[in-house]
Amino acid sequence: MKKIFSLLIFFGLLTALRAQESRTLSMGPAYANQVYFGLASGQTASAPRDAWDLAFISNPFSASIRVNSGAGAQLFIPLAADTGDWETSDTAGMIPVFDSDTSWEESAFNYGHGGHPDYGWGLYAGGGTLIGKRIFFIRLLDGSLKKIWIKRLDSGDTYTIRLANPDNSRDTTFQIRKSDYQGKRFFYYDLRSMRSLDLDPPAEEWDLLFTKYSAQLAPGVFYPVTGVLSSGDILVAKAGPVDTAAADYRSYRFSENISGVGYDWKSFDPQSFQYEIEDSTLYWLMSSDSSIYRLIFTAFEGASSGNITFNLKKLTTSTGLGEEKNNDAFDFFPNPASGRLYLMMAWKRAPEKVLLQIADMHGKTLLTRSFEGLNSGMQRLELSIASLPAGAYLLLLDDGREIISRKLFVRK
Repeated sequence: MKKIFSLLIFFGLLTALRAQESRTLSMGPAYANQVYFGLASGQTASAPRDAWDLAFISNPFSASIRVNSGAGAQLFIPLAADTGDWETSDTAGMIPVFDSDTSWEESAFNYGHGGHPDYGWGLYAGGGTLIGKRIFFIRLLDGSLKKIWIKRLDSGDTYTIRLANPDNSRDTTFQIRKSDYQGKRFFYYDLRSMRSLDLDPPAEEWDLLFTKYSAQLAPGVFYPVTGVLSSGDILVAKAGPVDTAAADYRSYRFSENISGVGYDWKSFDPQSFQYEIEDSTLYWLMSSDSSIYRLIFTAFEGASSGNITFNLKKLTTSTGLGEEKNNDAFDFFPNPASGRLYLMMAWKRAPEKVLLQIADMHGKTLLTRSFEGLNSGMQRLELSIASLPAGAYLLLLDDGREIISRKLFVRK
């Protein structure tokens, strides 16, 4: 589980409240589509949910490959999983593995990873290249079973993948490139037709994904659910049971958990055969520009239509800095970084101490640095990150009054 961080609102006081908007989105009968929703624009886009078997994150620093378990695909690890066993590997004793429902970066293919340089399916070899070390079996959406080997990822861009039937027939090797999908969070592959798919709207156009996915209900127990996943660029806080008209987002703590909205805002009534909505539950959403939205679900029609209705309200914050605010500015560069990081900070009232931490995407603190005796005004500080492996991290800055969290990418 990720650590949950305190909310930072650093661009001023609340100045206006936009009118509440009721929206109905439709995934279609039997949840045929995955629907993308942009908080700022209110615009939606959709794509067939059963069009793909694998989803790849286009970020060059990612080694995550996700499986379309919400539509019925399933990944397995056989007893003979070493790549030297490609010809003889069979389905005996294979175990199912699942994508994480808390982070896009933790996929079924990453199962059993030990952290850098071990990414589960492959080992880091330097220069952004990973070499595949494990064979998997995958059940496709048409029910067929294939064995699959992610042979390598070159320079953080080009995947080379080998696929065959369990009896080694129809053995083929193909390549797909992240750079062909710049500006997208994900790109997809259909192993049935052997073609790549561009399904997502541009990354900046969506924040929430309405779809079916596998949720972890208990340790090691996954079950398909219908709900909402966040893009990874927003923070979510759940409030409930509360008086939804009186709840204040400043009283809640926000998380990067992608299933922070999730599926349990509804429940099925076996007597009425209808879904009931938790009307005392709401979700606060913090977008990448620090805007705050309030989301309250009001109706869910189930598989008959796939319709979801919710109220969305935006809280607009001023861009001016209040006299009582502590931090005027915080930034760091470069990002991605290698070896050394430079921090730029400014205060109207200098804090006694500033604590900086860098944590991995599981919330484990890997590096801590304390700064004291700082002056008001602009400060430039230097931090060595040579000990950090390549990958994605969270950078946390705590000045004793508030905590800032930002994403940091490290490359070698």
